[in-house]
Amino acid sequence: MLVPQPGQQGSHLASNHAPAEIDKRLAAQPRSGAKSLPLVPIGLNRGLREASDEGVMLNNHRRPHRVLKFVYQEQVTYKDPEGRTYQVEQPRVEYLIVPAKTH
Repeated sequence: MLVPQPGQQGSHLASNHAPAEIDKRLAAQPRSGAKSLPLVPIGLNRGLREASDEGVMLNNHRRPHRVLKFVYQEQVTYKDPEGRTYQVEQPRVEYLIVPAKTH
């Protein structure tokens, strides 16, 4: 589970870091316990979890645009030197704004 650090703007809707950056940060972080062993990323999975039409909005030129919302679930799998695997999941939200048809 990724937890925002104090002073960071944490959001469960979007990540400020690309999955590769998350991999590097997590692999570099020491684990609690007597030994600190590095985690190696071994897999990445991105899947569309939800898509929805959020309606129509007007842009600055008063032209209608449709707002589409996509929710993805990103899952990274790590392995430690002892062969144990760990999975980290994080949702990511993207909005797509497209011109709406006018008659």
